Amino acid sequence: MIYGISIVANMIINFVLGGGSNDSANQLLFEDYLNNGALLMAFQSVILAPILEELLFRGLVFRSLRDKSKWLAIFASSFLFGFLHIYSALFAGDLSQLIYLFSYGGMGFAFSYAYEKRKTICVPILMHMINNLVAIILLVFM
Repeated sequence: MIYGISIVANMIINFVLGGGSNDSANQLLFEDYLNNGALLMAFQSVILAPILEELLFRGLVFRSLRDKSKWLAIFASSFLFGFLHIYSALFAGDLSQLIYLFSYGGMGFAFSYAYEKRKTICVPILMHMINNLVAIILLVFM
């Protein structure tokens, strides 16, 4: 499901941007760090970031809003997750990065939905880890 959401979001982004460069600032930063310290970046991306981000967005944001509304919790935690991945470029003045809210927010939606369905933080953490691991493998071998 997460890859389906990502594919659709990236198709929208490619359509809007006209098929040019479709790398988010977060993706470019990720690639730069991977080239300059692969083991540390892999550890941060595959282990550390998924745990910390899921504890923050699903464990804290989602859970604090869930009693008010399931959909509010899903959309708020998804939006904030997406915003985290583009905020530095936005604050640097690159408003074109707003389009990547679809992609990162879509991933956040999948993580939130899985958290809601399975009732354990372990599921979105594992999904997030797998997503980041696949991204690293694709960057290294493609």
